[in-house]
Amino acid sequence: MKDQIYDLLRERILGEQYRFGDKINILSLSNELGVSNTPIREAISMLERDGLVKVTPNAGPRVIEYSPALFRQVEKAMETLILGALELNVSLDRREKLVKLLDASLRSQEKSYNSRNYHKYIQDSLGFDSCFIRCASN
Repeated sequence: MKDQIYDLLRERILGEQYRFGDKINILSLSNELGVSNTPIREAISMLERDGLVKVTPNAGPRVIEYSPALFRQVEKAMETLILGALELNVSLDRREKLVKLLDASLRSQEKSYNSRNYHKYIQDSLGFDSCFIRCASN
């Protein structure tokens, strides 16, 4: 049950039904979903571990506040990870495989963008970045 609630809340956060800084009302969710507070709290703990939610004692859970400083930190971490994976792919002579993965990912992004499915476009954009890591790990 907690995994299903986690997926639901994660989708609501990423789909911007919950915006940055929004409070997540456990009682309302409990009533909406017809479940006790326990699986909701467990799902929120999972979201906090993932960095999507911040739980403050006596204030409850909130979707993280996203600031320019946090964006720069995440951007730098992603850049480091992707460049490291690119170096590994080159050293393992996986350039051709990487190019094929990146090409397929770009085609998917273009299709999502042209159909104005921006949520899918964002997912596809993240998929482009993950091509470097997937290729390096095979």
